[in-house]
Amino acid sequence: MIRQSLFLAERAWRWWLSEFLALLPRAYLKRLASSRSRLLLRPRDAITEVAVMAGDSRLLQDAIAYPDASEEALSRLRTAIDGATKGKRFDVIGLIPEAQSLVRPLTLPRAAKAHLEDTVRYQIGRISPFKLDNTLYDIKQFSGDRSTNDIQLKLTIVSKASVTELEERSANFGFLVDRFAIEAADGGAIETLAFKSEWTARAKVPLEAKILLAAAFILAASLLLVPIVSKWKAAEVLESEISVLKPKAEQVVKLRSERDKMIALRAQVIGLKKAALPPVAILSELSELLDDQTFLFDLRMEGAVVTMIGVSSDASKLAHRLGAVEGFKSVKFSGPVLRDPQSARDRFTLVLEMAAPS
Repeated sequence: MIRQSLFLAERAWRWWLSEFLALLPRAYLKRLASSRSRLLLRPRDAITEVAVMAGDSRLLQDAIAYPDASEEALSRLRTAIDGATKGKRFDVIGLIPEAQSLVRPLTLPRAAKAHLEDTVRYQIGRISPFKLDNTLYDIKQFSGDRSTNDIQLKLTIVSKASVTELEERSANFGFLVDRFAIEAADGGAIETLAFKSEWTARAKVPLEAKILLAAAFILAASLLLVPIVSKWKAAEVLESEISVLKPKAEQVVKLRSERDKMIALRAQVIGLKKAALPPVAILSELSELLDDQTFLFDLRMEGAVVTMIGVSSDASKLAHRLGAVEGFKSVKFSGPVLRDPQSARDRFTLVLEMAAPS
């Protein structure tokens, strides 16, 4: 079984190497041969507008039914595009109407710059008008004044559904979208976006991935350089090393994840403290601290005192979590905590005293 696996791995490696060497010159030439031609796709209700641009010159303007276009109509459109571009390479840009996007300015403390994406990701759920799994966003940073302690950002939010629709329309014509852009309502300049997703992490390569990649490289080199007899022994040695390193790598990744969360949380707290947020803003932070098993029946605020009445799966843990917030001077129960037999949760009354802003 192991001998057969080694044989298949060697065949797979040789196939990948031959494909890589065949594609390398093509990819290099494609990178060097930059083209000014752009194919712009504009979605409409029942049609898709197509425009071929060379700089500021419009080489082709056409529209085709979607999704009911015939194969003959699609073939004519492809022929027209090939004629306009003279068979040269062009970039396909999917245009998202400005009305389907949300642009928000965002000010963060300069301390959050090192973990900018993590900090924005913590706030995107409150800003986006779409559900989290349907949210894509682009971050652009203004140069600003270096003497200030803040950084100014421009946050552009679109729905993942609109991007998927553009990809489907482009695929219907036989193209792949290279970039997406927002088109201004007045027909002005388009702004290219580099989307990030709430559900897709674009972090640095974790330590365990580097370890596994290094092990895979050593294994591949052994398959090519050593005789077949030594391959078996080398594979056994590598497997034992990976089994030893894997738990350590997983622990390192877990510690790094906790560290990143603490740094992002610290940046948020610094931003709140610096801005001297009013009590209403602190209450907005309070809503994020309540888990899915906590429900409030009443919430009253009298001066700097907030009274919460509700039920929770564990009222003591809730009080402990609220007490750790810097914005609250004290957190205590008013009266006993009773177990609600109907909902199987603790019924509580919490009194929170907000600290004066420093």
